[in-house]
Amino acid sequence: NEGISLTGLVTLTATITDTDGDHQAATLDVGAQLSILDDGPSISTTGTGSPLSVDESNLPSGSVHAGATSASGSFSGAFTSVQGADGATISYALSVGTGTNTLVDSGTSLGVTLVSSGGGSLITGYVTGHSGDAAFRVFTVGVDTGTGSVTLTEYRAVHQGSPDTPTDSNEGISLTGLVTLTATITDADGDHQAATLDVGAQ
Repeated sequence: NEGISLTGLVTLTATITDTDGDHQAATLDVGAQLSILDDGPSISTTGTGSPLSVDESNLPSGSVHAGATSASGSFSGAFTSVQGADGATISYALSVGTGTNTLVDSGTSLGVTLVSSGGGSLITGYVTGHSGDAAFRVFTVGVDTGTGSVTLTEYRAVHQGSPDTPTDSNEGISLTGLVTLTATITDADGDHQAATLDVGAQ
């Protein structure tokens, strides 16, 4: 809602003329007295999106080894936006969250390091010490930056460094606080606003 100034663009001239034609004029920069209030866009987090779940029983070495290890869902509905008079578009990006990472790669007993790439379109969990090596890729979280569709894919078995309850069998592994999704709305004259969702909690 910043003001748009017309200073120097519009002038008003007043001319006084007497009965025998003598006249004099004075000019005012009336544009300095005029303003147009811009209508900026807005966005907020008002929902949670589609819960995503994968089962490592479906990994090649798992007990089932025949099912899906990838799940996708749209998170655009987790955000409510107002475009404003200028019209606007929304883009989506992932980032590594600030939560405590207790993930452990089951095959090596090493931790899992989260790495952002693709301009915020992908978060990859690698076995610690092997970032960038596809052979040690534990899972990925990707987003379609134009639609907000998020995909979780698991490649290696993983657990958390927490006491068994009572065993690891079917124990849920949470990514809460580890991956965030930011939706940014930008209008035609560059005004923008962003809102962030803890997509790891989903």
